[in-house]
Amino acid sequence: MDVACVQDVHGVYHYTEFYVKFKNMIVDQSALAFVGLGVDGLIFPSTSNAAPSSSGIDSRQSDSESGPDVLRMSMLAEKDAHNSFIPPTEPLWVTFYVNGKEIENIKAYIGLGQLLYFYNPETQQSALSPSQTDFSHFRVHMGRNKVHCIHTPSGSSIRFDIYLYNLRDNLVVMDIDGTITRSDLTGYIQTVYLGLYSYIHDGIVDFLHTLQTKHHLKFIYLTSRPMGHRKETINFLKGVQRVTGRGGERGLPPGPLFTAKTRLMVALYKEVVTRETASIKASMLQQVVDIFRRGGDIRPSPIVAGWGNKV
Repeated sequence: MDVACVQDVHGVYHYTEFYVKFKNMIVDQSALAFVGLGVDGLIFPSTSNAAPSSSGIDSRQSDSESGPDVLRMSMLAEKDAHNSFIPPTEPLWVTFYVNGKEIENIKAYIGLGQLLYFYNPETQQSALSPSQTDFSHFRVHMGRNKVHCIHTPSGSSIRFDIYLYNLRDNLVVMDIDGTITRSDLTGYIQTVYLGLYSYIHDGIVDFLHTLQTKHHLKFIYLTSRPMGHRKETINFLKGVQRVTGRGGERGLPPGPLFTAKTRLMVALYKEVVTRETASIKASMLQQVVDIFRRGGDIRPSPIVAGWGNKV
């Protein structure tokens, strides 16, 4: 999931939760799995169909975001009474690269739920989100920061973005299914399973482009689609194009994508049966509002408009 952040007048960063999950990893007692993390177009080690035998990882090629989709590892962190986590006994630490520069003294590993955990050597505890000190080492710039997590032995990888906003920015929330697309179900099927990006409302690209250029609004994309379809949803957002009068192409404005943190069948059940998606989306947006408030924004909300197909 993407991350939104702001910086207050004292230089302190405030950011939404990190929820970096590797796809279809099978936890096993036999090995350890580790990650290398890079930012903004860095070159990573080449992938292979099988990890070296010394790594103890059984990996095989499939349809993950990049490289093998199934990894076997021993990542059973211990949970203490304070709901923080103790890392495995012999983890290999994450290497972070920000804008081509390696940042030292940041440690992370793949832990429970195949999630990326940040380790604090002082407290000897781990958390899903980095500490303030660790985040400051990222040296993010205003706007979009491209982050790439890679499992070095196997080549399995995942990408997400960190968006740094100005505290005075005005945000627009755009729902995807039924709002950018013409309907919930058909739009979902065509964009995820068929790779078709033309089933959208007429004029949506020009409308959002006008909001961006003339009114200087920033965008957040919101969906109840499961994290397993995040890659397909990103491809859809990038694939929506309109040919301009000069023969060029115009796409949707950039912005972070927030998805449901559930599997496909759970997300479908909540959408169709329990109708819980509204509360799920509201909690996502509340995180964004909260970081602006903690950063010193005195407005009731930085979100000035939102579009969706349901009340």
